[in-house]
Amino acid sequence: MSGASTVFTEIDSLTTNQGSFTIADGRNFTTPGAFANSGTLSATRGSTFASSGPLTQNGTLLVGPEGAVSVNSGDYTQ
Repeated sequence: MSGASTVFTEIDSLTTNQGSFTIADGRNFTTPGAFANSGTLSATRGSTFASSGPLTQNGTLLVGPEGAVSVNSGDYTQ
């Protein structure tokens, strides 16, 4: 997803990624709860990926220039 104003409501309930998920250009994404990544998760160019619950990371996590990843609950498993 790219751009701060992008809308794709079907993705708002995303709790797992087994492929490729990228947010960029000011687009922020917050999970509805726990999130499991076994694919490639990317946050770059002024974007933030935030997990509202535990984040289980078994894939690739790419944080590019000006990107951020936040785990609000403090739970991170790799």
